[in-house]
Order: sequence, then structure tokens, then C-alpha cells
Amino acid sequence: MRFLLRAALKTNRCVLAPNASWMEPRLKDFFGDVAEIRTTNFGIDAKWFDLGNGPDSDRELYLCVSRVTKNKMGPLFQWSKELFSRSNPLHLVGPNQEQLSIPEWVEHHGPLTGEVLAESWFPKTKALISLSEHAEGRPQVMLEAMAAGIPIIGSSLPAHRCTIDHRKTGFLVDTEAAYVEAVKNLDKAKIRKFMSKNASAVARDSYGSWNDCAGRFRAIYGSLL
Repeated sequence: MRFLLRAALKTNRCVLAPNASWMEPRLKDFFGDVAEIRTTNFGIDAKWFDLGNGPDSDRELYLCVSRVTKNKMGPLFQWSKELFSRSNPLHLVGPNQEQLSIPEWVEHHGPLTGEVLAESWFPKTKALISLSEHAEGRPQVMLEAMAAGIPIIGSSLPAHRCTIDHRKTGFLVDTEAAYVEAVKNLDKAKIRKFMSKNASAVARDSYGSWNDCAGRFRAIYGSLL
């Protein structure tokens, strides 16, 4: 497929526009001599930005939004068992595709629509958690969480490293101790408010709306004329 794509790219001026900078090096290795590689961020629906205006006092839970598979969960259950309980559960949203055993201190809500997340879950969320070990692109749910003023705790995947500004919009963690520290820090209102404000600002300035995204792509097309 790579060779077929190279042949097609050679026939016209082309820009390959990945939505995350971590993809650039490999694309340049494969296609840099026949196309320009230009990272172009996706946008975020306006409804998520509106959620960032709610009171911090309502933010009471930790949330993971993910397909439930071994790789997508990573060490989440193992590292979280000392932090959460039946009376203070970790909330998990997404289909259990591999029928994993989910601990009793995790409240699994199955798959939910974006509308339900926006109306009922994000306004109450202290932090979004993803300890995924799966090959990710750039998870759109992370951008939506940032727009809503929700800090993110993420494993140190390339997709997470180019989305989370460590200790500014969330935490990148690669050990259990770092993960525990991140959760305990986000239990502190002052730190959470600082990261919430930063996350909203980065989402607006670096990603913006889908109209902003369309403008970025129009500019790319214009440069090829």
C-alpha cells in the first residue's frame, strides 16, 4: 500500500496532514520526498467549551472513557485499587469488548453517547484518566475534556505526550507512584483549578472549533493552487 500511495503522490502536489505531531517523523521517512507533511489539528465541538464554565465544587469524580480491552485499560485497575472504593468509585464509560473482569470499586456504565457525557458526566468530572497501552492517534475525547476544563492523567504514549502538557493541563505517568501522586494532586482544588483553566485555554487556542479546523484545511488547499 505504501508503494501505491507513493506512486499516487508523485502525480500531484500533495500535503499529508496528520492530526498529531508524533506522526510526522514516520510519514516523512515514507513520503517526505513526494509530499509535504504538515500537522493540522482537528477541532472541537462548541458544546464542550460551554462546560468549562460550571462550578468547581460540582467536580467530584474521576472518569475513564474508553473501550474496555486489556490494552486500552493498561494498568488502570492495578494502579487504582488503593485510591478508589465502593463509596468513592472510579467511573468507567465504554463497551466491555473483551469481557474483562471489572473490580467492584469501578462503576462501569457501558457505552454512552456524547450528549450524555456532556450533560451528565463531564460537568462532574475532576479528571479524565487514560492509562492506555494501545496504539492511539490523538484521542478526541481528550480534546473534548480539555475544552470542558477537565485535566487529564495519561500514560506516556506518543499520542498523550503531544496532547497533555505535563503539570500544566494534566499529568503524564509511567509508574504507579506517579499515577497515585497525580490523583492526589488533582484532589486539591487549587491545583485542579490551575490545570482546568490551562486545559480550556490550550483547547481554545491550539484546536478551536471545527470551523477553525476547516479554515486550516482551506489554507492547505489554497497553498496547493
